[in-house]
Amino acid sequence: MRYQIAGPARALAAIALACAGSIALADSGRTLRLMPRTNAGDPDVPVSEAQRLQWEAIAGIELHPSARTPTGAWLVDVPAEVSGSRLASAIAALRRQAGILWVDDKPVSVRQTPPRPASAVPASRLMVRTRADFASRAAFAPGTSGWIGRREVERATAEESIGYTVERITATGHALLRLDTPVDYAKAVEYAATLGQRAGVRYAEAVGRAVALRTPNDSQLNDQWSLSNVDAGINAAAAWEITTGGPVTVAVIDTGVLPHPDLAGKILPGYDFISDPATARDGDGRDPDATDPGDASTADDACGARRSSWHGTFVSGIIAAATNNGLGIAGVSWGAKILPVRVLGKCGGTFDDVIDGMLWASGAPVDGVPSNPHPARILNMSLGAETGGCPAFMQEAIDMVIARGALPVVAAGNSLTDVYDEAPAGCGGVVSVAALGRGGDLASYSNSGIKADIGAPGGDNSALPTQSLVLGLRNAGSDRAGAFAYGYGAGTSFAAPHVAGVLALVLTRNPDLSPGQMLNILIASARAYRQDTRCGAPAGNAACGAGLVDAAAALQMTPLPGSAQPADLVNVVEFYNSTLAHYFMTASPLEMDSIDRGVAGPGWKRTGFSFRSFAVNGAPLVAYPVCRFYGVGPNSHFYSALPAECANVLSASPGWTFEGWAFGAGLPEAGICRAGYKPVYRAYNGRGAVDDANHRYLIDPFEYVAMQQQGWQPEGVVMCAVND
Repeated sequence: MRYQIAGPARALAAIALACAGSIALADSGRTLRLMPRTNAGDPDVPVSEAQRLQWEAIAGIELHPSARTPTGAWLVDVPAEVSGSRLASAIAALRRQAGILWVDDKPVSVRQTPPRPASAVPASRLMVRTRADFASRAAFAPGTSGWIGRREVERATAEESIGYTVERITATGHALLRLDTPVDYAKAVEYAATLGQRAGVRYAEAVGRAVALRTPNDSQLNDQWSLSNVDAGINAAAAWEITTGGPVTVAVIDTGVLPHPDLAGKILPGYDFISDPATARDGDGRDPDATDPGDASTADDACGARRSSWHGTFVSGIIAAATNNGLGIAGVSWGAKILPVRVLGKCGGTFDDVIDGMLWASGAPVDGVPSNPHPARILNMSLGAETGGCPAFMQEAIDMVIARGALPVVAAGNSLTDVYDEAPAGCGGVVSVAALGRGGDLASYSNSGIKADIGAPGGDNSALPTQSLVLGLRNAGSDRAGAFAYGYGAGTSFAAPHVAGVLALVLTRNPDLSPGQMLNILIASARAYRQDTRCGAPAGNAACGAGLVDAAAALQMTPLPGSAQPADLVNVVEFYNSTLAHYFMTASPLEMDSIDRGVAGPGWKRTGFSFRSFAVNGAPLVAYPVCRFYGVGPNSHFYSALPAECANVLSASPGWTFEGWAFGAGLPEAGICRAGYKPVYRAYNGRGAVDDANHRYLIDPFEYVAMQQQGWQPEGVVMCAVND
């Protein structure tokens, strides 16, 4: 009866699994970054040895921290002999643990001076992390003045030194220094390096400017392909059959927000964190009004002449525009609430304001700012800048946000560079979102690289721009606000809120998920990129993340509160042996690896066909375990999701050995799969009488017909795979 595989591969898989917990650590250059819940925010709070050993058993690798970050994250070296698939499985298992907030294998790069200025606007601020002793903190108390340079006691020339004043202490506990004279960013980096050598200073960094990551192009056509397009849409319609979203709070850390009929009843009281009145354009510094007064600039400004972008309003609409109101567009999450946190104004904004806004949005206290009565679980940050890596102060802020259970969703950047060069997208603990065009390919402007976690529709330019850009909420004003409007734009800025909206749907289904569990769901449910694209090609996968965000699949693998763990999706891959004329399929990465390396015997090749289904230990209640049998005579395997068929083979088919549960799948009703699933057809070669039985499982109906034309017998729809 079914798929066959030679015996040696079966034995190898068993040996590999048996040895999974016995690998010793060795230097490899790969590092896990793991944030335990118990000591988040404080590296001196220990994790018990019993807890560490339990996590080791779950991961199958040793977890001895080689170092800890200032906010308590573990850095764990991984040996070279641990395969990529094995490491991915270990990370996914650790993220499901309630005591772990975050874990990934994408350590933050060593920060370097960016190849070109991070902003045309001169830099005037440094961030300083002092040591814990009283004298060190007192040296950088608010209001304290000093000099940075080769001669710090006596006043030197402007070329040798520069004066500063400590402006305030940020929400992360850093001293924020304002330089007496603004300088270009590279010079500010030099001053920070000099200051970092001073006694009592752990490190000092230049504070760059963040900008909204968009390339707008106005139009009025009503076409939300980003929700439904087969190549690059997020599969929203199928997701809305499961849930349309509840009142989950999503912070939009951006330019603020404007009133718009499609946001009526959606906006919570936010806050304006822009501390520079000239940047704010509203006549003052920080205040409780997050209304967007416009971020227009003139030719006399360092960033050049620009129209107001109304960027925060556009982003908010993608996440939560009112739906079923007979007007405009549909948001990804119909019930989500937007918490506007204004950090960007004319020519952008500074990262010290951004981190205070992040922490306030997550519910953390910020000096001089009223507490936030609506803490957000999701932070949309469609902003960033090339900073040559992740600033340490930014990483500390993200760690503190993660410790409060909030997850930053960040635009990967629009500079055609590596995501590692962008902040905050290059930091650990964020979901970095690359942008796709309507055809499913990486957008022409989008950053990519190993730090990209997932892709989402962001739009791209083409011969028909109104059909390739993302539709959103706009305003008719070019400087100050005018009438509400709709328009089009492109950028990773507009890819990120699609992911934030999906996470709002996920949290509606289960608000108890940790940030790591949310990322697990996004990665495991991501839809494979088209093979003929830059992200879909084998060499491109690592550069574009797990795949395209899929709202319906993410909800399918999200458990209800109180369930053991979120469901895991697996990829079931098909192989063919031309000598035996037999097909075989497996969901085990270890088994796939052994077949690819020839351990199963010669002649086995991947066919290119695969489908997604559930891991056995992570299947939802609507899925059934698929039994797997091996027949010695035909040297073949047989699979079924039908309990009666599994029982019949077990009791009435001599020569077939039950090997266990292969994966989980849905069951059809009268040959029809429920919403969110697609049919898996079974064809039989009809050679059971000569002990050469083999079956093939297919999701492609045309291939199913082709098998029948070759003489294979059709057996109809026997299970249901996850729709992609």
